[in-house]
Amino acid sequence: MMRYVIGDIHGCYKTLKLLIEEKIKPSRTDKLFFLGDYIDRGPDSKAVLDFLMEMLKEGYQLTLLKGNHEDMMMEAAGSEKAFELWMTNKGDTTLRDFGITDHAQLGPKALERIPDIYTGFIREMPLLINSEPEAALVHAGLNFNANDPFRQDDLMAWTREEQYDKQLMQGRKIIHGHTPVSVEDMIERINNPQAGVINLDGGCVYNKRTHLGNLVALKLENFELLVQPNSE
Repeated sequence: MMRYVIGDIHGCYKTLKLLIEEKIKPSRTDKLFFLGDYIDRGPDSKAVLDFLMEMLKEGYQLTLLKGNHEDMMMEAAGSEKAFELWMTNKGDTTLRDFGITDHAQLGPKALERIPDIYTGFIREMPLLINSEPEAALVHAGLNFNANDPFRQDDLMAWTREEQYDKQLMQGRKIIHGHTPVSVEDMIERINNPQAGVINLDGGCVYNKRTHLGNLVALKLENFELLVQPNSE
């Protein structure tokens, strides 16, 4: 059994498919942990969700964290303000992938046109995976100012602070996504034994930006990095 942690996807379906099928090549005994942000910005968010849901149906072991973009999508159904925030962060691209193009007129009611199987799938996603001996996995980070930093809280999907507490982590790393960084930055963190936090968001959707445009997976057994450049 091998275990892999995969960074932010943002609708990059073809890139995800290549990473899984050509680089990771998982068996059904392997475990794949995803750090969130499956939707928005990229070319086909629905196809990403379909691909992951199909893998689960086929018996692959996937654990999928909720990212801030999934959080925005869920909140968007509840208020105009939350819906506008999601639209500002390219939620319209996800609605487009579901064939919803009149979202400006519909507002929050646009979410009613997304089948329940998708919204239910996203709603059940956890905010933290704290089961692995090497690391705690979270979309954005942990808040060590809280009484219990490991209690599930929406801040885990949103924070931009890289906090780390050696005593509480007891040598374990924090692995997260959320903020795009270069592969060089990832490698530097991985090779630095003093670095307690590793960011795996390769900015896959930002393929026109220097040093970004990568979807990455980290093999937990040896901290080997697998990199799939944007192939959309």
